[in-house]
Amino acid sequence: MTNGRSNRVKTERPAAGNVKRGRIVSIRVIMAGVLATMVLLSLVGVTLMAERATQRMLSGEVETRLKLQARNLAFLSSGALLSDYPELTLVPLIKEMEERLSDQAFAIVLDHENRIQGHPDARSIGEVYEINPGLDLLETAGAILPGERMLGDDEMIVALTPVLHPNGKKIGTALVGLNRSYLEGMVWGMRKSQLPLISIILVAGLITALIVTSKLLRPIGILREGLERIGRGDLETPVLLRDRTELGMLAETVNDMATQLLSAQADLVEKERLAHELDLANDIQRQLFPAEDLAVGEFRITGAHRPAAEVGGDYYDFFTLPDGRTGIAIADVSGKGLAGCLIMSMLSVLLRSLGPDFTSPSRLLVMLEERMGSSLKSGQFITMFYGILDPETGEIIYASAAHSPVLIHRTSGAMEWEQSTGIPLGAVPGGALATTLEDKTLTLEPGDLLVQYTDGVNEAFNAADEQFDFSGIEGAVGGSAAAGPHAVLQALRDAVKAWIGSDAEPFDDETLLVIGRQGAGASADTGQVISGCVSPAALAEADGLLTAARREGYHLRLPAATDVLANLNGWLAECPQLTGVAPDIVHLLECALYEACANIMEHGYDLDSVRNLDLWCLPLQAATAQDEDLPTIRFLLRDRGRGYRSEGAEEVDFEDAATRLKGRGLGREIIRKVMHRSSYFPGTAEGNLTLLEFESREHTQNKESLNV
Repeated sequence: MTNGRSNRVKTERPAAGNVKRGRIVSIRVIMAGVLATMVLLSLVGVTLMAERATQRMLSGEVETRLKLQARNLAFLSSGALLSDYPELTLVPLIKEMEERLSDQAFAIVLDHENRIQGHPDARSIGEVYEINPGLDLLETAGAILPGERMLGDDEMIVALTPVLHPNGKKIGTALVGLNRSYLEGMVWGMRKSQLPLISIILVAGLITALIVTSKLLRPIGILREGLERIGRGDLETPVLLRDRTELGMLAETVNDMATQLLSAQADLVEKERLAHELDLANDIQRQLFPAEDLAVGEFRITGAHRPAAEVGGDYYDFFTLPDGRTGIAIADVSGKGLAGCLIMSMLSVLLRSLGPDFTSPSRLLVMLEERMGSSLKSGQFITMFYGILDPETGEIIYASAAHSPVLIHRTSGAMEWEQSTGIPLGAVPGGALATTLEDKTLTLEPGDLLVQYTDGVNEAFNAADEQFDFSGIEGAVGGSAAAGPHAVLQALRDAVKAWIGSDAEPFDDETLLVIGRQGAGASADTGQVISGCVSPAALAEADGLLTAARREGYHLRLPAATDVLANLNGWLAECPQLTGVAPDIVHLLECALYEACANIMEHGYDLDSVRNLDLWCLPLQAATAQDEDLPTIRFLLRDRGRGYRSEGAEEVDFEDAATRLKGRGLGREIIRKVMHRSSYFPGTAEGNLTLLEFESREHTQNKESLNV
């Protein structure tokens, strides 16, 4: 079951028959086209491969023939070049070769000086012949004789063969050239001869594809009609299709889907009905909780509930009794969900009806067990705390039936825990509860707070399977108690949510009840707390300071361990707001910040290095009228530890040797001597804030007073 409440929104959809369809393209045509394209591509690919192979073969044959022609010409030219008039033999020979070999581009015979001795044009005889430098040396598959070369470019292939003397010496060169257009003509002729065959195969493939796809895809029409019926809501008419292919299996799947949809429709109707009933139960449960905080005399009472499911089994309440006192209750029914909600509702009705008749909380708890005994099944029980507050005296008479320990935060910062002595309601039949309960009394002084909760708070688990535990409650309460009950409530809720993960749902119902007695209020000039809550104006100032710090301040995060305070020196050296500030001033600032951070770590966090405090150097404040070149340097500290009281702080005499020998208790005085002003804002929604302001015109005087 998914925890949390889901919002069910009904979206109207157009009827299946009213949906506008775009242009329909037949799958048969698509498949036929695809197959025809594949056949065409295959044919073209095979043809191109065959053409390349043929072209390579033809090129090899042409090169071989060209070499043979060059060799024959060289052989026939050997004797002619040894005669006095070689042109008389070579010119007729070359003309005969050109007439007989129409594909031949040219034939030339050169002597050892590269002068033309054989050429179709007798006028060229005797000229020096230069081989075209654009011709590149070609690789040939056939055998190459010594001195032979094959040259070529994009237009021509030329074979060069040496003309040898009978004794083996080279006396000339025979050149035979061939135009590449001859090869291209042969390839083009081959293409034209293959084109009719390719066309016949392509047409045959297209016809075959149409026939095959038409037969195979014919059941799609039947499937489409069946799906359209399902879309219109007809889930009872099956798709009748006998086919041995996957389409036949798809038809069976569609029929199974329709059957499952019929069943799902019935389940959905039932779930909607149950969801509606849960919504009603949730509304009823919310109405059972107090609609608003209660203010009676100096006391403020507030509470909050976060269910783990749509409805929960936790309960809290506070109400005024006929004698002017206030009844306060918090309870946890075993289990959660609708069953716990029903028991909780019964408990609420009985408490409201019986509460005014009892002045003893323990007797009331016993009576509640008697009235609910028959409604609690075996294994069901209720832990409950009930107290009666006298707003005149601050006394609370209470009894606890195995409920969570009560936390009392004193205005001095001390934490007190009050354990339960009773057993749960309904846990042991036969009246055993009355023998374990007793009425206890505690008193809340001005500035004190009482926190009560269900086990969903202290037993909240994080991702590492660790409990929030009582130490987590102490930390959240200590850091916010000075701001009053509502701030404590919010701090606890935020701390638990952060502990389990901001996106995680609670595993168990989480319920909180906070009672606070107001104290003397806040000092108007510094924001420091004597006891009680920070004023709204001071809270607004604190919020503005933290916003400015996060936006423009230079930040340092420190775990609550004093050995890390050595990092302050390097942080101050890199702080852009302190650029150009004299080293002796920076040293004074380091001393004051060290003491401020150490006090928080030791007294607010108990040196718990898992917890952190944040330090910002704020943007420089405008210069004062007296010292226009000396702006104010400001630091903001934020922690979530226990707050402190400022009254009773006496000025320390550093000239007194006994004071110096103590070595402790000097931190606050060092801060006071160095800083021009300090302001304290405890218990804000972001924790405790401390503002320290330094005006450099005082640093000489302060340095002398600290030089002890």
